[in-house]
Amino acid sequence: DNHSMSFEFLYADTSAYGESSPTFHATVVRGDNGFFSDETKQFFADEGVPAFYAYHTTDTLGNRKYEQDRTTVRGALSFEGIISDDWSYSAYVQKGQVSQNTTWHGEIITEHFENAIDAVEWNGEVVCADRNDDGEVIGALSGCSPLNLWGKNLASQEAIDYVSAKAQRTATVDQMSVGATVTGDLFELPAGMVAAAFSAEYREEKSKTTPDSAMQQGLIFGNQSDALSGEFDVTEASVELSIPLLTDSVIADDIFLELAYRHMDYSSTGTDSA
Repeated sequence: DNHSMSFEFLYADTSAYGESSPTFHATVVRGDNGFFSDETKQFFADEGVPAFYAYHTTDTLGNRKYEQDRTTVRGALSFEGIISDDWSYSAYVQKGQVSQNTTWHGEIITEHFENAIDAVEWNGEVVCADRNDDGEVIGALSGCSPLNLWGKNLASQEAIDYVSAKAQRTATVDQMSVGATVTGDLFELPAGMVAAAFSAEYREEKSKTTPDSAMQQGLIFGNQSDALSGEFDVTEASVELSIPLLTDSVIADDIFLELAYRHMDYSSTGTDSA
């Protein structure tokens, strides 16, 4: 009858969705691009412009879209009870995890995009240029489909598939903690009992983030991300005292001196106290 136990369980599943503009670029385009008309090529040749910067968004690929699913699970078990007429206790242990999966749609592989817009005519066909160190075309780049951005709905599905990509990243955060507190009366002074509380706690935190290989290599437009992982733990102990100094005096009904001390030991930064 003097002891009790309780249990808590939490499960939450949330999702988020968003959109932003298509990817945007400032890209060097050669004046003899294979998708230009003969008149356009001649214009750049007459003006002495072998190449220029083209500023554009990839509307052909649509908006970038963001999806995230997040799951939180937590369980806690706690106890409390009476040790004696003067002392009682409480204790708990809990563990939880947040897991998160994020996907970005409508992204591009930057290298593939740059390859695909460097289109040239080769053997009567428009292909992705394979160039030597001097920039001279020596053939068609294997596996690449040239991308026509110079008007609406001109890009082939093969080119869209070649440059398009989705980026993914998973992440988890884990926490485990356990603690106990004992409270009671130590001894009696003329003004009353000296009350005390002793507690000890341990907490462990872990986190991990894993982007896909393309993100880690910086291949996805605007989404370079390193894999990260780490953990730390902390152990804490504290004591609190409430000391009655005066009671029923002419200056006050009760006067207490309250003292508290806490010692902390972090695996990451060392010890501290308060």
